Amino acid sequence: MNEGAIATLKECSIIADIAKSRLSEIKSKQLNIAEDDEREFRTYSKAEAQSWLGVEHATKLSRAIKALETSSDPIIFEREANGHYKFTIHDLHTLANAMNIPKFIRKDTDKCQVLCISNLKGGAAKTSTAVNVAAGLAVNNNKRYRVAVIDLDPQGTSSMFGVPNLNDDDFTVGDILQGNFELDAGESEKDFVRDCFKATSIPNLHYLPARVSDFFFESVAEQMKIDDHDQPNSDKNRTYRILKERIIDAVKDDFDIIILDTAPALNTTFYNAIYASTSLYIPVIPELVSLDATLKYLERLKDIYAIAAKAGHEGMDFIRMLVTNFDDSGNKTHITVHRTYKTDLQTIFSNRVLAYPLKHSAAIPICADSYMSVFEMNPKEYPKARGKLVDCVSNLTDVVNEIEVLCCQAWPSISTKMR
Repeated sequence: MNEGAIATLKECSIIADIAKSRLSEIKSKQLNIAEDDEREFRTYSKAEAQSWLGVEHATKLSRAIKALETSSDPIIFEREANGHYKFTIHDLHTLANAMNIPKFIRKDTDKCQVLCISNLKGGAAKTSTAVNVAAGLAVNNNKRYRVAVIDLDPQGTSSMFGVPNLNDDDFTVGDILQGNFELDAGESEKDFVRDCFKATSIPNLHYLPARVSDFFFESVAEQMKIDDHDQPNSDKNRTYRILKERIIDAVKDDFDIIILDTAPALNTTFYNAIYASTSLYIPVIPELVSLDATLKYLERLKDIYAIAAKAGHEGMDFIRMLVTNFDDSGNKTHITVHRTYKTDLQTIFSNRVLAYPLKHSAAIPICADSYMSVFEMNPKEYPKARGKLVDCVSNLTDVVNEIEVLCCQAWPSISTKMR
């Protein structure tokens, strides 16, 4: 090894040590936030609770609150200093159950919707989309959809939101895909997989986390392909079905909607995501560099999907593009560029582009600093102008509602009533 290579290795070691130290600080901050009992999540006033519950008369809600607070096993709802109620999302679920407000119950004919958020272009807002859309689907109305996020990016960014206190004893999606686990006596693999999904601050939202070691699934899958190559009658496509057969099929009755957050890499994990999905959502920033990369991905999409089809995939319900980081509040030049590319996309791809873009908002990264989606952040705790958070939530609600409609159209028991 020459002197130049030795010097470079030393420089890489210095950089690695700096990165390791900084990652340790970030992890410590994550744990401090996750374990903070005083952590403030979004709460709802009585009027907001009435709206969320869909109750026409406030007196009906008041009677339900009184009945719960004066029962033999009383539930005391928290109040502000001024005496006004401040309900958590858990409280809203309690009230909905007490008032017999029906939750969504998926029919046997309606399959679990698995939404794959994918783009081979990095920085297209895949994780921001996955995290915030999942939270929105879970909290936006009283249907109480059972929602899950599966983090398929070994960087584990979306896991930071759902499982900020992830520890070494927790199993990840990569552990399950690799078979890197042992069952307890009497435990089925299905029960094990179900238990790997972690609860969040939202009662009907769960996460299956990821960590860096999940990268090793690629090596395991490659070895499986080599082994299959030497077996004339072996199933050459089985490595693309592991996610669906080992994880999705185990929890498909536990959730109504599962969102897959993917890495920008065309590898076996990516093909597993495509095979496991019922719909494909492609985020794209309306700028030349992002659009160019996305169009190249779309140009190859037929060849990519052909591999999933050969493995036995039965077809997507929808393929949609979502314009992300759309800036309609900056300088006029920037606005013109974004509007031009957005209009161009909607013109050439028609209704394959969602009507509502995900707008650029400082609220998204500000909430992310507290490992929250914008739907979880308490406006009173928001460090900047509250109006910005409110506007962001309003925009994301439009996006979420559009995706919810598409999910409903894919459920035969509901789609027939929508016609």
